[in-house]
Amino acid sequence: MESKSNIEGSNETHLFQMKREMSFGSIFKQILTKDGLLLIFNNFWLTLKSNFKNIFKIVFLSSVFLFSVLVIAVKSGIEPSDLSRDYSGVYHLEPYVGMLSSLGIFIWCASVTLCWFSWYFLRMRNPNSGRKNFFFVSGLITAIIAIDDLFQFHEVIVPDYFGIPEISFYIAYTFILILFNIKYVNTLMNKYFSILISSYFFLAFSIVFDVFFEDAVAFGTYIEDGLKFMGIALWSAYFFKTILVELSGAIAEESYI
Repeated sequence: MESKSNIEGSNETHLFQMKREMSFGSIFKQILTKDGLLLIFNNFWLTLKSNFKNIFKIVFLSSVFLFSVLVIAVKSGIEPSDLSRDYSGVYHLEPYVGMLSSLGIFIWCASVTLCWFSWYFLRMRNPNSGRKNFFFVSGLITAIIAIDDLFQFHEVIVPDYFGIPEISFYIAYTFILILFNIKYVNTLMNKYFSILISSYFFLAFSIVFDVFFEDAVAFGTYIEDGLKFMGIALWSAYFFKTILVELSGAIAEESYI
């Protein structure tokens, strides 16, 4: 009689083979049959036990976070739905409002994910790699900028509520990036280094344009946001290409060993 682990392996292998050997249309038709639905349910049930703790942790932590936000909103006199709905939904705006800004946030977040995945991968596969800390710090800096950009800390919250001028943030970011570049200069100066420098140029130019020219030219705000968007795209492209080379090398080295 087969053990439970063998049965689980058999079901998982069956599902994998079904996905691999059949076309998309055939898979879709197979899923809609009784056997297909039963196979999916069995696979879910067999993997539920091993993943139950992870599911519980995620649901529990999410519930704590959501309840905390609800309590803070009620105590602050804020409509909870204003925190859960998107911006255009709260203010009854067209869905395309803020499109460029939202895409920029997506790209920031993609860069954070890439950097921290690479850090975790290298930490697990190659603990002695000197580059793993570089990717962690890169992801941390990107995450800070993304959160600032999303919640408008440097534009609204800090200047309006704490009386700290917006220029202080630009000075702080410049100082952080200078230290970052000095610390990891050897790692940064790869064959994609010009992409990173181009990113710095567009991001810096967007700040200069915002301070000195935004109100003086037509479509000033759009131009400033467009310059920032190009800087974000270049930043993400640099880390994507750098990470691709780094992980490919790590995998190849491990396979060789």
